[in-house]
Amino acid sequence: MMNRIKRLAWLVALVVLMPLAHASVHAESGWVTVAVPTQMSGFLFSNMWGSNSVDLDLRAMLHGYDTVYSRSQDDFALDSTVVKTLEVTRERDGDTYTFTLAPGLTYNEGTPITAADYVFSLLLHSSPAVAELGGVNSIYSHVVGWEAYAAGTSTTLSGVRLLDAHRFSITVMAEEVPRYYGLAAVRVRPCPIRVIAPEYAVGDGEEGCFLYAADDPTQTPRQLPTDCCRKR
Repeated sequence: MMNRIKRLAWLVALVVLMPLAHASVHAESGWVTVAVPTQMSGFLFSNMWGSNSVDLDLRAMLHGYDTVYSRSQDDFALDSTVVKTLEVTRERDGDTYTFTLAPGLTYNEGTPITAADYVFSLLLHSSPAVAELGGVNSIYSHVVGWEAYAAGTSTTLSGVRLLDAHRFSITVMAEEVPRYYGLAAVRVRPCPIRVIAPEYAVGDGEEGCFLYAADDPTQTPRQLPTDCCRKR
């Protein structure tokens, strides 16, 4: 019995130390190479098509400027690098979070990040085209107006507003307040509409935010086609 326990202890120690044994530092280049036994799925943009631990780690290195960041598994905080101010107001429909972005945010090639990029992210992740392709578009199901927009019965997302180039708001449904994970409900990562859907622009009206054809002077709201959502 004792021998079996010893063998088991050695096996556990070996498994714990294996990742360390597969890490190497290249002194000349400054690169660190780490071997990961988990096979990545390759969905490095978002979790609309699924994800695993490797995907999550790679996304953390590839993307950034989320409005909210995770301090631990169930503790979320505002990212002051991204958000200059956050105003929370209680309304009949729910709690409205109004974000003012910090100045000087850019993508890696220097293009400015604006409030429209955050609003586009909310519209993209809620698009019925994502569900049509077999993806998950329910990450923002707690937002006012999500149900109608995600089902395709509305072309506007009423709980999200584009206020100006640096401000936008999200209203979380009253029945979803308070939420256990708190600020995680309004965690949004900017998405470059000029890359993903260059033929479209983000608009805002009395009924909420929407997408419209960039060359349409009437700014008629419309849904994204599936080609813009495929495997994002």
